[in-house]
Amino acid sequence: CRAALVHSHWHTSSQSSQALEHPEHCIRRTRLQAGSRLGTMSRGACSFKCVVVTVVVVCAVLGGCDGAAAEHEVQLTYLPKVGHAFPTPAGQRVQAYWTAAPMTDRNLDSNASAHWLYHLRDTDVHDLLAWTPPGTDSCTTKPCYPLANTMTTVRLLGGWAGNMVNATLGPPPAGHPAWPYPEDLGWPDVAYRNGKGKMAYRWDALFDRMDTIVNNSITPVVVLDNVPWAFVNATTYGKYGQNQAPTDFDAYAAFITALAQQLVNRYGHENANSWVYRVGTEPNTAPGHWASTPEQYIETYAAVVRGLRPVLPTAPIGPGNFCPFYEPGVGCNKTLSTVVTPIVDGLVARGLPIAFLAMSCYGSVTTNYDVEGARLQGEGLRYLQQRHPEQLGSLPLFFMEYGTLNNKERRVSNEPGAFGAAWTLGSSICAASTGVQRVWHWGNHDMLPDSQPLFFSNAYVAAAAGKLFADKAFILQRQAPVDRAAPSHTSSATRVDGGSTKTRSFAQTTTHNRVLASAPPPAREVIGVNGLGGPTADGAGLGFLVAVTSTNKSSVDTVNVSITFARPSSGTTNQQPAVLKQQLLLDRSSCIYDQLLAEATAHNWTKYADGEVYGLHNMLNDQGIAAVSRNASVWRARQAALLTPASPKPTDSATTACTADTCTVSFLATPPTVRALWVG
Repeated sequence: CRAALVHSHWHTSSQSSQALEHPEHCIRRTRLQAGSRLGTMSRGACSFKCVVVTVVVVCAVLGGCDGAAAEHEVQLTYLPKVGHAFPTPAGQRVQAYWTAAPMTDRNLDSNASAHWLYHLRDTDVHDLLAWTPPGTDSCTTKPCYPLANTMTTVRLLGGWAGNMVNATLGPPPAGHPAWPYPEDLGWPDVAYRNGKGKMAYRWDALFDRMDTIVNNSITPVVVLDNVPWAFVNATTYGKYGQNQAPTDFDAYAAFITALAQQLVNRYGHENANSWVYRVGTEPNTAPGHWASTPEQYIETYAAVVRGLRPVLPTAPIGPGNFCPFYEPGVGCNKTLSTVVTPIVDGLVARGLPIAFLAMSCYGSVTTNYDVEGARLQGEGLRYLQQRHPEQLGSLPLFFMEYGTLNNKERRVSNEPGAFGAAWTLGSSICAASTGVQRVWHWGNHDMLPDSQPLFFSNAYVAAAAGKLFADKAFILQRQAPVDRAAPSHTSSATRVDGGSTKTRSFAQTTTHNRVLASAPPPAREVIGVNGLGGPTADGAGLGFLVAVTSTNKSSVDTVNVSITFARPSSGTTNQQPAVLKQQLLLDRSSCIYDQLLAEATAHNWTKYADGEVYGLHNMLNDQGIAAVSRNASVWRARQAALLTPASPKPTDSATTACTADTCTVSFLATPPTVRALWVG
């Protein structure tokens, strides 16, 4: 829900005789976004309760809001009885929202898994992350992937692109035919044609990929792609390999039946029947993942259902995660009416089982890193539900690819600095407010030369949530909620111009969607404040986890954040004052990767002179890597300090105050900031 302006003022400057800019003009050029939440969500009818935020904008002299520091006040309220609960996977903690990850093609191979499965010698890492490895063994006795309890197995079946194969198995042998070559026993397709042209299966390849995950207590999401080369008469070659539907759908169904039986034989029927099965990846990205028609996708999906059901009668089955299609500036918008809705409508019309709906969600320079984009993508999934409320209205919604992509230099970055942490928490809360129940992150750490992890800032968010909350948290809301009808195939953007709300509609015509896709968002700073609150994990008080975000990585604005909650009770009366007991603080000055960038810049150790934060091997040159190697223990110590709650210092901006019935904790922050507070 966009922030609605309810108060504004501007001030004079004794240092300048220039005329002040009118507040309305300033406000229109400096859009403030505050956190969103759903007070109620009625599936099918999809009625929302949204919120109004009180924002004070202080504009400087002419042009001040286009670069000068500004001050903003945002008031949040903790109302657990009426607030929207933050989604928590069944039987797990709040932290589990971020403990899922994708795993792709060659990384599934047992040889490659040595690069992402670790024996963590230091068990303190578990405590730092407030994370319990899945299963009964710790990461010291069995390999694990930090902060990952479940993984997708993307391109499990083969159909890989040549560069993916060569990276795993080496170059093809002398005299080997050029791509595609579906007949070779040595390549990674689970299904192939033998020397007599008969279909044959390589179950050893399947087990090699699945064992890595299952035997280390990670729950797989079994992704049934790519269609192996042997099933396609007229193959085409996409970015990610074979991208066509099978030519013979009955033969493909028979393969899936055989595969399901092999899973049962090796891992047990109870396990195999409980796993989620996903049919493909981003089927609206032609020619990348899928180049066949929506109708052929539906037939492929139906073949998978026919193949699985005789062996796994109740296993959850769902469509591939769609490429983002519901946000201006995102290239897949043009596929909403041409691919996405035809697929979903066709699956429903055929009466095929659908256990979930999923999408990819990325922050990037293309969308100005606005955390609001995650809410729009969640609304896109809600829109699909609204088309078929009886069949789809209660389905879980997921972001099965989630993270950051290209920065302003058009280079890929995990954004492991403070900016990435604030984006992760802020966008997750925006997504959760629409009903998205979990996100699959693309990595959360580098490995230091001593084989111990140095965690990205998205891991900091998960760790902070793990330390703060047990199995319950709520999205912080505003004091004056207002009702707004759920969007019906629209994206709502509140323009701050006297309180009125303007909505722009995503027309279903291909032409209009192409216009949206090709029009980048305007260059403007968007400041967001999003937060969670709930009982602390030890039950001794309340915890608050707040992200202050800006689309400007170099923002100098100051945000005064206030969180109001019921005064702690003593006996039958509310008598106890609120005391700020502990906190975690991550910003540009405290974040490990921001510190690494500053040190590397000072010593000319950066790989790029762009001032951007990257993972170690993309940010540092050889000299920088060597310097980090020499001081690995120092960086681990800084990481431990960053992830250890500490008592507030007298110089901290956080304060508490109480009235007869309520208490308020307040703090100042310059984005990007993530702050965790323990209040008792």
